[in-house]
Amino acid sequence: MIENLLLGGGIAAAGAIGVSVIGYKRLSGVMPFLFANARIQARGKSTILEPGNSLADKKSLSELASLLSDTDYSVFFEKNPSLRELHRALEKSVVEKAVELYDMSPKNFQKVLDSYTRFYEAKILKAFYRSRFFPNFVSSVDEKLIFPVNEIDSGIIQRLQETKTLADVNTVMASTSYAPVFAKEYEFLEDFEVALDNFVFSKFTGMLEKLKMYDKKSILELLNMKFDIINMLVLIKSIVRKVEKDKRKELLIQNKGFLTEKINALTEAESLKELAEASKGTLYAGTVANAFEQYEKDSSLFHFEVELYRLFKEKMLGAELYHIQGPYPLFSYLLRKELEVKNIMIASKGIESGFEKEEIAELLI
Repeated sequence: MIENLLLGGGIAAAGAIGVSVIGYKRLSGVMPFLFANARIQARGKSTILEPGNSLADKKSLSELASLLSDTDYSVFFEKNPSLRELHRALEKSVVEKAVELYDMSPKNFQKVLDSYTRFYEAKILKAFYRSRFFPNFVSSVDEKLIFPVNEIDSGIIQRLQETKTLADVNTVMASTSYAPVFAKEYEFLEDFEVALDNFVFSKFTGMLEKLKMYDKKSILELLNMKFDIINMLVLIKSIVRKVEKDKRKELLIQNKGFLTEKINALTEAESLKELAEASKGTLYAGTVANAFEQYEKDSSLFHFEVELYRLFKEKMLGAELYHIQGPYPLFSYLLRKELEVKNIMIASKGIESGFEKEEIAELLI
């Protein structure tokens, strides 16, 4: 009897130790992020994404500015900038949020932020490359729309602004980590842009895979989903533009998302209907089918982009309920800011174009 009690006590004690070890490991993974998460939560929930349709109710940019008067975006409307300048300032605000988040985050997550802002560096590099690739058709890069981001600092930007040809650009970039991308010659502009995107994506995923950080798999899954959507939109445009099937694969980001097993069938699709059929069995099947049904009514491709990004937002916000601490809420915070900015851009463009509020609401994510 005593032996049984001792044995039972031993098992209970071992179980308690096991639970304690698991609890400690979990807490040790999230504890470095408690301060940053508290700061993010203190800012309150988004006033733009929920409800997003309030953006559609505004009839002028001044009314939109009034709606955003209590947010960080209000400053961008103060000097009555052009729509292009406004949109670039909004994009820059996401980078500024990343920098702000960097200062309050643990070192591991700072590496994530450094790698993620490379996607914004890539946008700036594409602008310069495009203007030198088509010197007779694309105007020079507007300096007001360019801003320093990490490695692409003010010095690099100044040197890029002084370039005249692609060879000049390649020379400037030879001293940066982007040198392998710029060392090659590209027949088409889109080949360069895909090579640059794949380079940045591989750098991010490679860094994340080596990093010892709690919840990194969830962050990688979220990023893969984002690029799944980008790839799906590329395939949709390729079908509409009748791009050769062999070429389509070359235009895709080499990620490992929910489309991986279906990518061959998707690139072989002859029509949007076939694409919707090929997506069956993936996370996006119902979304693509619904978008295609709307597309058949009015032949508007925007349904695909809107529906896919709405699904992305839904999955991202839903996952936040299971990842309330650690690095995931910080990363999703940045992506939520991106969607906010995207919605403000959509609303401002719709207002300036004279769209009805129903039309703008239909475009919001």
